[in-house]
Amino acid sequence: MRNRTRGVVGLAVGAVVTAAVAAGAGAVVSNGDGTDQKQPSPTAAAAGKTTPGDIDGDGYADLGVGAPDGTVSGKSKAGYVGVTYGSKAGVDTGRHGTLSQASPGIPGTPEASDHFGSAVVRGDVDGDGYGDLIIAANYEAIGSAKRAGSVTVVFGSKDGLSSDAIAFHAPKATAYALFGDRIAVGDYNHDGRDDIAISDGTEVQVVNGAANLRDTATPKMSSVTPPGGGAGTEHLSSGDINGDGFADLVTVAYQDDPADEGTLGVLPGSSTGLKSTALGKDVPLPFASYRAVVGDINGDGKDDVVTDTGFTDGPDDARLRTYPGTAGGSTPTIR
Repeated sequence: MRNRTRGVVGLAVGAVVTAAVAAGAGAVVSNGDGTDQKQPSPTAAAAGKTTPGDIDGDGYADLGVGAPDGTVSGKSKAGYVGVTYGSKAGVDTGRHGTLSQASPGIPGTPEASDHFGSAVVRGDVDGDGYGDLIIAANYEAIGSAKRAGSVTVVFGSKDGLSSDAIAFHAPKATAYALFGDRIAVGDYNHDGRDDIAISDGTEVQVVNGAANLRDTATPKMSSVTPPGGGAGTEHLSSGDINGDGFADLVTVAYQDDPADEGTLGVLPGSSTGLKSTALGKDVPLPFASYRAVVGDINGDGKDDVVTDTGFTDGPDDARLRTYPGTAGGSTPTIR
């Protein structure tokens, strides 16, 4: 079996935030893993627009970058997140800071090899108009379960990231499940608050956004199984693939028998949240290590899926593949 590696689609913006994570290694850019769907912040609403990823509500998008190999309080690879705020002139390198489990209000304590910041995404999960950061520590031990993983939500405010945060793990902490290794946000039930989809080994746990989420230490989760899964989840993204107004969850799952094969699938959103039956036809993948990003490429009002792969064994590996969104799902088209 070949080693699985992360793809590179959508990571080009990482060079912009060097100042925020100069001391960290293995930077992970907060890209939202799909369309940020949130209510307007007071400032943005006054300006007549909504800005995705706007943590402080000033109308400019902000950026978070994980440094999961960074040292915190003398603990190697405890990990932290660098946050840089946007401005009229672009990224404001004079206004940035770091966030870790040693920061005020953040649950937990820095421990060696926790990898806090292994995944970082943005979404307004409580619907107050301020973007929140959702941060994974995929190697964190839960009790005796090594590398079970945990997720921390840090809530935004008019002053930027607040000291309000919650941290949680899978309903059943399992060793080496790497809970949070892949995260996506999207308003799957179209209630005006972003929901969180979190990889949990072979399943995906979904936390619904709620106005009182910051007061909920252990949020309720529901599980869905990615189409074609069996061994684990490679990637998660969100977008409205069929154009019905509900965010859908795009999944890349892999199986070890046959070795390294995988499946690209879409679980549709609805008024009751994500459905367990896939939208359209699943797309078989000849091997693993695919990454999927979502966006409306052709301007038809439906999000499309673009995949790449980390493998370069042959000419067909080093290709981007596009799957246009349709009312019935995603139609395979290689370009």
